[in-house]
Amino acid sequence: MNAKYARHLSVLGEEGQKKLSNATVYISRVGGVGGTAANYLARSGVGRLLLAHGGTLDAEYLNRWHLAHESDVGRPCVDVFKEEIARINSSVEVEVLGEHAKSIDDIKAFANEADVIIDAAPMFEERYNNNLLSQMLNIPMISGSMYAQEGYVMSFVPGETPCLSCLYPEKPEFWVDRHVFPALGTGPGIIGCLLANEAISYIAKGELQLKGKMLHYDLTDMDFNKLKIEKDHQCKVCSA
Repeated sequence: MNAKYARHLSVLGEEGQKKLSNATVYISRVGGVGGTAANYLARSGVGRLLLAHGGTLDAEYLNRWHLAHESDVGRPCVDVFKEEIARINSSVEVEVLGEHAKSIDDIKAFANEADVIIDAAPMFEERYNNNLLSQMLNIPMISGSMYAQEGYVMSFVPGETPCLSCLYPEKPEFWVDRHVFPALGTGPGIIGCLLANEAISYIAKGELQLKGKMLHYDLTDMDFNKLKIEKDHQCKVCSA
């Protein structure tokens, strides 16, 4: 077993580590949240990462993006991600889609071999597409989001739990533009670590600690709560 993963073995065992090395994870948006998840999944030895993210790197991303540096400003985001992950762990296969998850047909073709979906998109249009993809392909989805110093992490399993649309049948009115909400750099990092931890637990052990639940935290007072998500039996996505 590769020495890079030696400290994993007492937690995951050799079989669990082998499962990681054979796994494919699709990550939608690879910024502060998704980039942190990608960072730790690469370090954990996940075999293949499918990364969907459009645009070029802007300086304002640097307060929270673990996979970016000042010298990367102005470059295509996916080029930066591929290079940085190769530096972290050259054994990880990385495939990129240089656009956001705005077309269900595009992301279905790109992510159809994934074992788990990590939804780290800030916009609900993309999150709804990831949720639909999860249901269509029968792939568990781990979803994380943040606003200022608050964060949310949830895990959805098609046929077993509610889905994202049960919780948010319509886009919240306040969530109008990813450029306007505040983001303290530590918040996305915390969420990204939790997303990676859930994905590792699912791949290596078949366990999701947040299956059908929402973990909410507020860093202003270090308050963490876990809440059950109720299924909407009229949901147009998972109850149709």
